[in-house]
Amino acid sequence: MISKMRKAIFISAVIAFAITLSAMTVSASDSGVTLSAPTTGTITFSGSSASLTMTVAGPLTGVALSGTGAFAGATSFTLSGSPLAFTGVSGSPGDFTSSGTLSFALNSGSLFTGTLSNITLTTLTHEPNMVILSGSLGAGGQVTLIIDVDTPLSGIMGTEFGTLSAGEAFNTVTPEPGTMLLFGSGLLLVAGVLRRKLIA
Repeated sequence: MISKMRKAIFISAVIAFAITLSAMTVSASDSGVTLSAPTTGTITFSGSSASLTMTVAGPLTGVALSGTGAFAGATSFTLSGSPLAFTGVSGSPGDFTSSGTLSFALNSGSLFTGTLSNITLTTLTHEPNMVILSGSLGAGGQVTLIIDVDTPLSGIMGTEFGTLSAGEAFNTVTPEPGTMLLFGSGLLLVAGVLRRKLIA
């Protein structure tokens, strides 16, 4: 009799725990922010269309607006770390890839700080004086900056200054509730089987 009561209590606890875990919804936390022209720092490109070096002096700081999610409340951003060595993409003049990294921060790092990797420079075909710098910001995030240059990077032969005109940053984090949902569903199934055995 005591053994059956213990089983009943154990199964009830398992069912309650499973229902609690299963009730958790699968969700993602999206954070984004709009970046505007910098207030300090400069961007310089040097080299050739085959081998390019980008130097960020300053560091580059600017205004952050319209933040959402974890980036809400952002008022400034900082881009630092250099120089970066870029290699021209074969068959795509003005496009470059780099194995280096840059540091990105919001509100001097007090709100967010992270590392940019997989950095590329892409020249817009219809706007050759406009280059898009893009980098991966951990956990699926991305930072994109629009840089204006006087001379297209596809024809650079010396030194060229870049001016940051706009940009954006976003980060998407998928939390644990997705795993909890699967685990909870499995516990419900186990609890159901145990309950049938106890009744039998």
